[in-house]
Amino acid sequence: MKLLHISDLHAGKTLNKISRIEDLEYALEQVKDVCQKEGVEVLLIAGDVYDRSIPDAQSEEVIMNFLTDMALNKVHVVLIAGNHDSYDKIKTLKHMKKLSSYIHPFDRPSRNLDSCIFHYKDLAVACLPYPSERLLTKLSEDSHRTYAEVVQEYIRALANEVEKYPNRVLLAHLHVEGVTIGNSERKGSLAEFYAIRQESIPSTFDYVALGHIHKHQRLLRAPTKAYYSGNLYQLDFSETNTDKFINLVIFEGNQVKVESIQISLKRKLVKETVDISNPIEEFLDRVAHTQDLYWVELKSKGVDLSLNLKKQKIQEVLGDRLVKLTFVTDSKPTAQENVVSIDRIDLVDLYSLFYRTYRGVDPSGELIEEFKKLLREAEVETS
Repeated sequence: MKLLHISDLHAGKTLNKISRIEDLEYALEQVKDVCQKEGVEVLLIAGDVYDRSIPDAQSEEVIMNFLTDMALNKVHVVLIAGNHDSYDKIKTLKHMKKLSSYIHPFDRPSRNLDSCIFHYKDLAVACLPYPSERLLTKLSEDSHRTYAEVVQEYIRALANEVEKYPNRVLLAHLHVEGVTIGNSERKGSLAEFYAIRQESIPSTFDYVALGHIHKHQRLLRAPTKAYYSGNLYQLDFSETNTDKFINLVIFEGNQVKVESIQISLKRKLVKETVDISNPIEEFLDRVAHTQDLYWVELKSKGVDLSLNLKKQKIQEVLGDRLVKLTFVTDSKPTAQENVVSIDRIDLVDLYSLFYRTYRGVDPSGELIEEFKKLLREAEVETS
């Protein structure tokens, strides 16, 4: 039997008002292709289906279309709520079960442990949607235990529920200590208080499919095969140069094999530092025909009269692909350096710089002479 583990779809994610929905759709097409090519029977989605608790209409449409396609291809989809998801929003997906027996949403932890288990042939998937602190308070009878202790006990109880099955999986959205964390996760849910110990994960499970942390990684101290599959596309510029993966989980008798499959990105997030004391044409030529999204950092050694012209040119070339434009200097100019006297400006040089910035070549000698002629005429008229 083959399973596919993905997580952290974050449908509805925006980056400086730029929608990332096409990046998600591109990734989900690859998920569908892998399922078809590999003969996947069960798709595990480890939470954060949406980026916000109340998703926009387009995000809901993309998710519904994806789930419908998977059901039509007879792939069972087991999904759980993440910390970005609304429990009630994930609960509404249960209505799809009336139309298809292939969609299996689990919206919140429950005292009824049997209702948290997905059964299929020899497989049992114990599902732990994101355990909010408020919900755990209701579930726990001992108020003196820490959040992590309550979660660890709940996972042990789930393990006991599935131990009779030949193939056992834990699907959970939570924080496990000792893993590599990026900067794109919601920090409030990543405090040490919320982290369970890797060693506490029961060896009863043959595979642990985790969501919440955005970097693909294996938990090396866990007593069983446990992975964060990571998100499906680069969410922000802290993930620049980060590859994305999905996990193919293969059950062969009592053996479990895990293959991490790299997926390609529709648009990479690229940070470029551009020294504006030099011509920027080479940079503009290089980025003009890509579809990547850019954070451009303009670097200068001091006052640069061409700054606004170069900024405008970059904005024109990149258009909607320019996510962020910042400016840094090597050294802080003195107050006196910040004051540029009009007497020190050579208008011919300034015109040449303007022409070169916009045309990419120096103005011809004839054009310079014509400009000088205009300057002389202006001096006569103002004298």
